[in-house]
Amino acid sequence: MDATEIINKSLYQKKFDNFNNYLYSKILDKKYSKKVEEQGDVNINDEDRIIFMGLNSAWEIDHLNKKRASINLSALSFQLDKIFSKKYDDYLKIAIFHHPVIGEEQMNNDFMDLLVIHGFKICMHGHIHQSQNSYFSYDIKKGIHIIGAGTFGAPHKEQRAGIPLQYNIIELYNNEITVHTRKKEKVNGIWEADCRWGDKERPVSHFTIKL
Repeated sequence: MDATEIINKSLYQKKFDNFNNYLYSKILDKKYSKKVEEQGDVNINDEDRIIFMGLNSAWEIDHLNKKRASINLSALSFQLDKIFSKKYDDYLKIAIFHHPVIGEEQMNNDFMDLLVIHGFKICMHGHIHQSQNSYFSYDIKKGIHIIGAGTFGAPHKEQRAGIPLQYNIIELYNNEITVHTRKKEKVNGIWEADCRWGDKERPVSHFTIKL
């Protein structure tokens, strides 16, 4: 028998119970689906005309398959159906998932094409514990800006060498997004501006994305 074979599927489906019980249901006042093809969420802010779509890139990950990250296409389609309306054509659409789609430890990024053609301009991820500013090109005219987050409080053994604790402050104004990066060098130190963008001789603590 394959050591990675799922013997008890009903038990396997419970692996996101803690996520539901202690975070998702408490914030959104609804349950996180146990069905893989329905996992994720869409949050529509009509006042600011912004759509956030959360996707589960860890749906196949477990203690034996720690690097099996991906986006389930059925789950993606399920979430996209919720915003399949001309009403949302001019909304800023932002996708959020955990694992990176460019560079080190990237998962299969074929699904990014679907995000582009559905009008998504930004995606955000974590996992690699380092702030990043990247771009996924669909063609010469279209693509998605990628904002990678650092780690706010991972144990020292999980931090990347030479990279401090980090978090981003994201500011949206006049059809531009400015990402301000903050850092903490010492465990008991203070948070301060993290100047790592732009000119290497005169770096700044932020970068700007024109939408």
